Amino acid sequence: MHMTRITRNMFTTTQTQGEPLRSFMERFKQAARDTGDMPDSVPLEALRNGLWYDSKFKEDLSLKPPATLEDAFHRSRNYIFLEEDQRFYAEKHGDRRATSSKPRENPWRREEDTIRRGLSSQRSQQPTMIRARTRSGRFDATRHQLARR
Repeated sequence: MHMTRITRNMFTTTQTQGEPLRSFMERFKQAARDTGDMPDSVPLEALRNGLWYDSKFKEDLSLKPPATLEDAFHRSRNYIFLEEDQRFYAEKHGDRRATSSKPRENPWRREEDTIRRGLSSQRSQQPTMIRARTRSGRFDATRHQLARR
């Protein structure tokens, strides 16, 4: 198949990791501007191939292929707005996912464990009454002993 310069530019335009969808779509539109009489299936395939592999927009294009290139551009706007909203709220509230990869601990759980450990250590220091059994089987002698657990 003979590839023109325009087709080659479309197929070499790729989204890099972390690149906003808006900037990639602007670059792709620039590369796909002069498609001429080319069927929409060619630039649509170039668009799908150029998107980052983990992109939600790429997943959408694969599951529900658009009929025209304009339809794909229109649908990309929804994903651009979604991406920008997520970035805005991540900055506003602090992106907790990026700060730590380990699961969050329940602060109440730590407090309960500390209290429980504290009680068990206090319990072991408190004297308890131990009744000694005599030979006759009676409990008559009592003494204090530190309980050990």
